[in-house]
Amino acid sequence: GEYGGITAEGFVLAGNDVGNYKLSETVNGTEFYLDTDVNISKKTVTIQNVTVKDEKEYDGNVYAEITDTGNISAICGNDDVSIVEGTAVYSDKNCGEDKVVTFAGFALAGKDAKNYHLQAQPENTTADIIQKQLETNVIVAEKQYNGEKRETEVLFAEVLNAVSGDQVALNILNAEAVFTEV
Repeated sequence: GEYGGITAEGFVLAGNDVGNYKLSETVNGTEFYLDTDVNISKKTVTIQNVTVKDEKEYDGNVYAEITDTGNISAICGNDDVSIVEGTAVYSDKNCGEDKVVTFAGFALAGKDAKNYHLQAQPENTTADIIQKQLETNVIVAEKQYNGEKRETEVLFAEVLNAVSGDQVALNILNAEAVFTEV
């Protein structure tokens, strides 16, 4: 960015006619001319060690839970620079182990953030999406007591907590229920 002022010291006049000149004490005034191309470039940094929850139960979306926003590499001294948390997403919404999780939207904040350039988003990581445990509602045919544990017909069955929009049903064509106590 542009410099807010430059101080310089240690200059000594040289040459045969130095006695005819006096070096100005002013560095930011009109008596001291600076190269107009002077620029202080931003320091390039990365965000490292960002972590996500090791696993999540299938919920129909690709978002992973960030558990640690990591740290910024190579900050100078006590500069006030912090991480603005972005998002973490799985490669797809389906169950699986060691699925790739990518990060987006991470940024730098703080009083001194303007002096730094974030090179890239944090490195990818991996995590699991595990199967969702389903709850069901099953209705079976009544049975008259006969002293035996017997099968009875399943009349109706439904899934209660599938993710909205997913197509999940219980096929009862070959289903049967057994009374465990008579």
